[in-house]
Amino acid sequence: MHSRAPFTLFPWARLVLFVLLVTGTFAAPARPATPVWHTSGDLMRRTPASFHRLDATGVEAVLARVPKSLALISAYLRDKNVQVHMHKGDLAIDGSFANTHVLIVDGSVTIRGSYDDYRGGQIGVLVVLGDLQAEHVVSWGSIAVTGTLKATGLVYAYYNDYTFEVAGPVKARAVVVFDKSTNAPRVEASVVQNDDGAGAALAVRHFVPELMIEDVLDKADAESTALEAVASYEAARTRIAAGKPIFRETPGPESLAADILRLFKPGLDAATRARLASTDPLLALVIAARPR
Repeated sequence: MHSRAPFTLFPWARLVLFVLLVTGTFAAPARPATPVWHTSGDLMRRTPASFHRLDATGVEAVLARVPKSLALISAYLRDKNVQVHMHKGDLAIDGSFANTHVLIVDGSVTIRGSYDDYRGGQIGVLVVLGDLQAEHVVSWGSIAVTGTLKATGLVYAYYNDYTFEVAGPVKARAVVVFDKSTNAPRVEASVVQNDDGAGAALAVRHFVPELMIEDVLDKADAESTALEAVASYEAARTRIAAGKPIFRETPGPESLAADILRLFKPGLDAATRARLASTDPLLALVIAARPR
């Protein structure tokens, strides 16, 4: 499990950020509406006739239909310590979906909200024998999709004890696959990140600063020649769960990654620091979190 302690602001820095906010330099966004989350347990209780348990024979019948490119999911379905449930036909969920079961959908899944498979300490596995569509998809557990995975926002697959496999393309505004076993599906996204920090220059411009600040502080230093920060899984899933935005309303400046690295170089004068802090909220957070 990859977790980092949250950054802290020095007292003087809190005052700087407060002044920036109240003067309108960085306007705080309007409070979002809290999403309605439906759990896999809720669905099974409401429509029990739509779900049934699969025995070993049923599991093998499903695996026979899964493309060979999705080779990793079989171990999770064949685990004798889990109960595998199947939904026959397409599944539409009017809201966000928290999956804490081993669930196979014999059809396509449309979620009018976001998907999360790690809530309340329980981990879910989802196999879709069709397409999967949602606003955001954040996955700690396993996902296998035989068709296309499409998200209007973020797809984030995280943690190496589970898997992420898609036979068709993954289409999203941003895709992050970090420390995850995967079949390396074709990705169509404006921002793409993985373990090595690639795509950081675009990520800091498109994600809200709260997703990037911890890894920026962790990875950047005076010797850095390129930014390698990866968006935070925990910050992303927490904001998605609360309905908070994870993308900026407008992208940050093209110089943002270079400006971040400037802040870590020794000898930067106070006037330049102040100017940079006024140009972007992520730069202001970096300055606020680091001693002079």
